[in-house]
Parts: sequence; structure tokens; C-alpha cells
Amino acid sequence: MISRATRRRLAAVCALALSVAGCGGRPAVVRGPDPFPIVPLRLVIERGDSAAVVLSLDDKGMLHDTKSVVARLHDGRIDRASGEARLTVAVDGNISFDGHDTTLRLTSGNDLVADNGRRISLADDGRVVFTPPWKKSRGYSFRIDGLVPKAKKTALLVLLYVVLDRSPGDDTQ
Repeated sequence: MISRATRRRLAAVCALALSVAGCGGRPAVVRGPDPFPIVPLRLVIERGDSAAVVLSLDDKGMLHDTKSVVARLHDGRIDRASGEARLTVAVDGNISFDGHDTTLRLTSGNDLVADNGRRISLADDGRVVFTPPWKKSRGYSFRIDGLVPKAKKTALLVLLYVVLDRSPGDDTQ
């Protein structure tokens, strides 16, 4: 005769087996919110009293320069307009560019950090903050218009795309 405790254990094991079988043999995975939510943003470069929009992100994930769509943001990566993967963020935050690993990573604190300790972060008002200060700025500063707290990683990814892809409108590089 099987004891009551043994029956309970068997029932629990059967329930688990049935739930796994119902998911195609794999346990169900619960996904959290998208770490790179798509929100309309504009990257602006300023010098003195003048400002210019360098790149904008629309609500469909398309990146636009002043002329056309140059790239698409989706699933933690930015693809060129031609469909090639340009910038990819791994689950651990490490970043690759054109399929090559970089020394950059996105932290859980919404900062972009290099192995040498340099850090790029975004203030709540959208200003781009370089730590230590960027000595070669030549009086330029950057800001993200339309920044919301949940989209800081998205904004940093767009900023990094512009920095690494020196001419965003040129799709021939």
C-alpha cells in the first residue's frame, strides 16, 4: 500500500510532467518587460546657441537621419536599413558591433561602461553625461529629447549607434 505522503509526491511529479509536456517538453519561460522599449526619441547635438537633430527614433523602431530611414531597432539590436546586424547587445550587457566584440557593456544601472572605466550615462533631463568628462568635446554637448526613465537603455543604444557608425546616412560602409 502506498502512503498518503508518497501519493502527494507522485501527484506533484505528474502535475509537473503534464505542465512540461503541455509546453512542448520545455518548461514555460516567463519574460519580463522589454529592456529596450521603443519610444520616440531624438538625439540632439548642441554647441552654444545652436542645436541640430542627428538621429531620431520613431514609435515603430525605425531610426531616421535628416533624409531617410537608416536603421531599425528591435530585440536589443540595431540593424542597418539593408538588414545587416550593426549593433547587438547580449543578455549579459556586452555589446558587439558589426559582429565583433567591443569592450563596452550596458549595465543594469542604465550606463554604458568601457573596460577602461569610462562611463556614459543619461541625466533625467536627457543630457548625456561622460565620466570622466570628455576632453575632446570642443564645446559640443548632446541630449536626448523625449527621454523617459524606462527607455534609458534604448537611448544609450541609439547614441552608441551614432558614435560607432560615424556617418549614419551612409549605408555603404
